[in-house]
Amino acid sequence: MSKKPQQLSYELAKVSYGIYVVEQLHQLCSKDLPTETDIKKLLLKINPSCTANELQAAKQISRYCQHTKTYLRDAREETLNKVAILLNVPIKSFYAFREKIDPALKSSKYYTAYILQAEKYLKEVENNAAGTNKKLFCQLFACNDQSKIYLSMISYNFGEMNKDLPAISFGAESDLYTERVLRGLFDKFDLPAPQYIPDKIFMEQVATGNTDAIFIAIGLFGNSLTQWMSSTGRLVNTLEINPEEKYIRFKNKTYYASREEGVDYAVFCKVMLHSKNYVFIIGGIEGFGTQRTGEYFANHWPLLEGQTSAHTNISLLYKITEKITELIETGT
Repeated sequence: MSKKPQQLSYELAKVSYGIYVVEQLHQLCSKDLPTETDIKKLLLKINPSCTANELQAAKQISRYCQHTKTYLRDAREETLNKVAILLNVPIKSFYAFREKIDPALKSSKYYTAYILQAEKYLKEVENNAAGTNKKLFCQLFACNDQSKIYLSMISYNFGEMNKDLPAISFGAESDLYTERVLRGLFDKFDLPAPQYIPDKIFMEQVATGNTDAIFIAIGLFGNSLTQWMSSTGRLVNTLEINPEEKYIRFKNKTYYASREEGVDYAVFCKVMLHSKNYVFIIGGIEGFGTQRTGEYFANHWPLLEGQTSAHTNISLLYKITEKITELIETGT
């Protein structure tokens, strides 16, 4: 029994159509990368009564010729249809083109080249995007492929008081969630896996700058690295973390978590101790804030990169509720 041909995905079919339209354009103007002016002249040659509004499409059409960019991938179906009509190509709608490339039809073999080009294009765009994202992530954490990354976690030493417990210390799930987010991103970008701060590295050694590494503290209260940064006055000037009374002071305003109101506050802090030696602090007043910050970070880390990469020392303060994580203050 012969295997039924698989349907092409919408994205692959759409990009294939975009490549078809661009190829028709190349045949009309004999240029691989026609400029906006070239295309305007071509549109007027095809249709001397072409309106000024229609001529505005020339800029977008010229972008579609740039196969190293994402313009074709991001193109809207209706826009490609308008371009096809303006260029008066044989197949003037994506719907008609998609019918012709249906793998179940014998006619699809005439359009295989467009599909192969589209697959190659999408793969190259994906690889370029991955490279760009890795560069941004490295800028966010001031690291590279050779950097040593150390994590400092909060440890809850319940086992020291209750010998019946299976372990001496425990990590809160909220902190562990944020740790998993970070580890997942470092792994995604093929960067060195974060290690826990070894016993031989003490905060005093970090202060001397002899340890060339990036340090990330997850959690505010009970985290040895966060406490050391705070007690030695190495935090951003506008930020104060008070573990005794469990509050954050930011730009002379005090913030407490409120379980009754369902509100927590969290920070993302970046401090350069020495050249190529940074400390990052991610955490909320309570575990709720730490986990929500991790969730926010997983989806919005490029936004944080844009907000922090130009600064050697900066802190962002977030207000967190069940529904939102909102940046409310920035301090340097």
